[in-house]
This record gives sequence, C-alpha cells and structure tokens, in this order.
Amino acid sequence: MLRWCLVVALTVGLAGTASGKPRPAKAARPAKVAEEPPATHRIVGGGCDLLPRPGAKAIGELALGTPVRLLRKDGAEWARVETRGSVRMTGVVRQLALGLRVTAETELKPQGEARTVKLLPGADVRVIAARGAALLVETVGVVTKGLVPRAALAVNGPDFVFPEPGGPVFQLKRPVELVDALAPGRPLARLHAAEEVVGLLEDGQRARVRTYGPIVIEGLVPRDALSGRERREVTLPGGGPATWEIAMDADLLDTPKGKPVGRIRGGTPVVVEVEEEGRELARIFTTGDVRTRGYVPMRALTRLAPVEELLKR
Repeated sequence: MLRWCLVVALTVGLAGTASGKPRPAKAARPAKVAEEPPATHRIVGGGCDLLPRPGAKAIGELALGTPVRLLRKDGAEWARVETRGSVRMTGVVRQLALGLRVTAETELKPQGEARTVKLLPGADVRVIAARGAALLVETVGVVTKGLVPRAALAVNGPDFVFPEPGGPVFQLKRPVELVDALAPGRPLARLHAAEEVVGLLEDGQRARVRTYGPIVIEGLVPRDALSGRERREVTLPGGGPATWEIAMDADLLDTPKGKPVGRIRGGTPVVVEVEEEGRELARIFTTGDVRTRGYVPMRALTRLAPVEELLKR
C-alpha cells in the first residue's frame, strides 16, 4: 500500500513538470525596518546646555525648539535625553527646559475662579502632570498654570506669527504680576522683565494691558513698570555659514584620541575649525539645533562648493 502511494505521488509530480507550468514562487516578505523612537519633548524657554551628567562640563548646546527624546528623569532637577535629527547626542538637561508646543488655538483653564486664557498656535508650555484627556501645564514667557486638552499639544508645531498689536507696545522694566481688573487682588500671570504688552487703558497708578504674543491675557500692571515702545528685533541663531558637509555617518569625538560623545548623520552641514596633522581628523562645529564641537575623520567630510561657483554652473 505504501509503495502504491509513492508511485501515485511521483506520477502526479512528473505530470505537473511535463505540462510546462512552473509552480508560482512564494513572494519574499519585505524586511521590516525598525522605526526610530520619536521625539517626546522640545526645548522651551531658550537654549540650554547638554551635559554628560549633572555638574560636568557641557558637551553641546541645544537651541530653542530642538526635539529630544526623554530617556528618564534624573532626580528632581535633571532629565536624561537623546537629541533627534542629524546630530545624535545623549546627556542631561534641566527638566525646566523640556516642554511641548500648542498646535491649535485652545483655552487654558486656570485653577480656581480665574477666567480661561486663550493660547494661540506657537505657544510653548511645560507639562506638570496628566489629567486624563487634559494636561496640567505652565506656560513659558507669560507664566500661568492650568489645564489644556492633550490633543492641542505636540513636539513640533507652527511658529507664532505676531499680528498687528492694536495699540502701543511697551516693554516691562521689571518682573510684575498681571492681576485681574475685576478683582485686583487675584493674580492671573507672572510677567518677566522685557516682556511685551499692549497698552489698553491708563488708570492712575495702574495700566490695563494685554499680553502681546501667543498667550493672550488682559489685566492690570503697575504703570511705572512700563517702558517706552521698543522696536522688535529679529535675531538669528549663531553658528556662521557651513563650509563642509558630513558625507557619511560618523562618530563625534570629544578629543582627537578621546571617546565618542555623539554621532552625526551624513548630509549634516558643519564648519571645519581645525584640520589635524596628517589630515586624519578635523575639529568641527555644528550649526543646527544642536550646536557642539568635536572631532570627526577627514574621510567623512566633503567641502561644499561656494555659492559663486554654483551660480556659474
């Protein structure tokens, strides 16, 4: 019986081959590409130093808005993060430097009986705690605290566009509290020195103002805290023009014979400050969100053509 089954199976197989119909090959499964963990926070409140550990010398500077991934909290003051983008570095920053951006117009509901505060796209906030579908946050710049919808916050978001102020713009000469015009003893927000406000009404020793920016609050401040109208200056991040480019992924060393402190992706523009003897290493300076110095192999660099040459082509 077993011999008969083998003969039948062999006959069927030969018949399929003789017919000339090839058996369809199994489609190869596409290789799965591991997705990189996304950024969880952005740098808010200004640039900050990136340190290998608390108390150590800085290994880089993170510009305002730099996306980072939170790895873990390091005590009550510090957080260990990893930078995203073309320059990858790991270190600690102060927790106050981490936040999110408002991506759609929303309202902040302060605790207590204070009125809601309008937050426009482009406002940065620091997250204090989660409250279900809302987050308890503290705003940056004009400082107030309250609940906002979680869906209105993200790592990346639009920059705030300053509209016409609708009145004279003043700068504060000193830090003050913005208090409720209907209940002058109730503080609404804390304003830093040099914060800009729009003057609405003068009332003796007080002035009614509206904050000028992505956080919109009306209230009273001391009249003598206001300076004259100031011209808004636009400042660009430092770094200078890049003259070289990283041609391939490379480790960033802290010293010529030191250890890697980060990794730079191919295509990143850099400034070459010093070419080492033998042209094996070069000291470079990155000019993007993550500004840092270090050493990379010369073979990983390619010189960028000057603009004049590109225009002649």
